[in-house]
Amino acid sequence: MSWQDSVNAGFELACALLLWANVRTLYKDKQIKGIALSPNYLYLAGGLWDLYYYPFLNQWISFFACAVYTTGFTLWLGMAVWYMHLSPTRPTLGKRKVVFWASSPRRKIPGHEPVISGREPE
Repeated sequence: MSWQDSVNAGFELACALLLWANVRTLYKDKQIKGIALSPNYLYLAGGLWDLYYYPFLNQWISFFACAVYTTGFTLWLGMAVWYMHLSPTRPTLGKRKVVFWASSPRRKIPGHEPVISGREPE
């Protein structure tokens, strides 16, 4: 065990504690708003990579701390996908398709019709 392993594990455990608080909050609220899920898939992949990589570095404290973090993150991401996209009780967005990527609604501005083929509207 090295001091670097201990410091790294400390960061992993601090992140795990904060993340598990998010899991608890999401479980209680049963809804999630204002977040794009796409970056979180990369973070989860990084956690899974760390679980594979830490044993090669003989950083076992970091490995176990990362296991706590990655377990919580997997649960949080699964719940987020469920509540945003799969739950039968999720809020509907009218007839707009729900997507995994952040999107903004398209608004029409009165008096500003799109120009088609370089012609002004009549």
